[in-house]
Amino acid sequence: DDGNLWVTRDKGSNWTLISKMFKKDAPNGAWIPQITPSKHKEDEAFVIVNDYRRNNWNPYAFKLSAYGKAYENLISDEVLGHCHSIEQDHQEENLLFLGTEYGLYFSTDKGDNWQKWTKNYPSVPTVDLKIHPREPDLIIGTFGRAAYILDDINPLRELARNSNFLDEPFKLFDSQDAYQVSYKRSPGARFGADATYSANGGSSTSKFSYYLNPKWLKEAKKAAKQDSTKQDLKWDKISVAIFNINGDTVRNFKINADTGIRHFRWFGEQNGIHFPSTRDIKKDEDPPYGRQTLPGKYTVTATIGDLSDTAMVTLKPDPRINFNFNAAKSRHAILDEFQTSITKAKEAFDQLIQAEKNLKRMKTMAALMPDSAQKALKEEIKPVATKIDSLKNLYVLPASFEGYDHVTERLNNMLYSAYSYISDSEGVPGPNAMQAKKNAENRVNQTVLAINNFIDKDWLKLLQYFKTQNYEPLKELKKVSHD
Repeated sequence: DDGNLWVTRDKGSNWTLISKMFKKDAPNGAWIPQITPSKHKEDEAFVIVNDYRRNNWNPYAFKLSAYGKAYENLISDEVLGHCHSIEQDHQEENLLFLGTEYGLYFSTDKGDNWQKWTKNYPSVPTVDLKIHPREPDLIIGTFGRAAYILDDINPLRELARNSNFLDEPFKLFDSQDAYQVSYKRSPGARFGADATYSANGGSSTSKFSYYLNPKWLKEAKKAAKQDSTKQDLKWDKISVAIFNINGDTVRNFKINADTGIRHFRWFGEQNGIHFPSTRDIKKDEDPPYGRQTLPGKYTVTATIGDLSDTAMVTLKPDPRINFNFNAAKSRHAILDEFQTSITKAKEAFDQLIQAEKNLKRMKTMAALMPDSAQKALKEEIKPVATKIDSLKNLYVLPASFEGYDHVTERLNNMLYSAYSYISDSEGVPGPNAMQAKKNAENRVNQTVLAINNFIDKDWLKLLQYFKTQNYEPLKELKKVSHD
């Protein structure tokens, strides 16, 4: 606090005063709140000086070399506010972070130029900085605004390593190791009340950073319009595909093609399957979320237009629990087997939805018939429509239902419950889960058989009558195989 800076090269036996050399760049008697040794050169250090206690708000930061025999002023016009802290990356020598009274700055050329970091970080006194020795994260301590973690500084490391990095069209970075964390509800209130504080904390899932060059994307879109071979390529979305070590696809999804340095997450899930539902599936819709995949190494490919890049991630089990890989593998095999029954149930349900669409089309065509023919067709349609409703009710409650039905065990409930019992098992699914699976599979076979009988009898009879009216054929209904 007296503004003097000393250096020793014999473990403290002798000290040399070196602060006088930068008096022309810092006021005499200004405080020295932080000295940070270089992570790369033993004769270098970074020194923070501030003089705000005497109403001097100017920033002062220096790099010392040759054990204090030379120095360099690191401050440029971009930096505002007196300085509090500085940190050098232990991997890339040129990457520096600077904390001032008005926020966080970073440099990828060892302090020659600085840029203020504004993404999800306020302009607050940034009093301490540390880069995690294992994870690529910057830990930030503020005055009065808590602590922050800047996740994944690997893109900044790449920029410090390669000044031409931002000229590249597209680049995907490896994720740090991800963990399948096992959570449980904390003791206390089950439901949070109004104004309950919940920190915007990090996630145990894998986080991938990528860089998309805005200039390249604009030019690529323009060129694609003039190239017939590229007109069907997607430029507004980035397609992400995840593969296991055997090269099998585990997960597919799309993200917005936002330019600059961006991030996306993979939560460790694999592609799920569609359960029976009246909802129409969109043409380009992502596969639904599925269960958690097995721990292991995964390859991630991101594609925009005709350009792709690849990264890696290692998915690890929660280190706090005794994870049994063989038991998890058996559980996955049981779920794979059960998913065939879910798919079979959905295919049969889809035939009922198609039958409803066909009935609607019949009614539209009937409006062109003579009145007598209309009446006859309606009489033929009525029992078929009733039968379709009764078969749909085997799956779910009708949309028009009012009240609470806690007695009828419908197929969808059985499928969801059995799937949940199996997937939530910590090891090999127990007897209750396996019994739920068996009950659901039996119900699927019964329901599919009933729908196939409907197609063979009720629907075929109506279809033959409709054809006698000389109208164009409807979309064919297909029977589903069953055990």
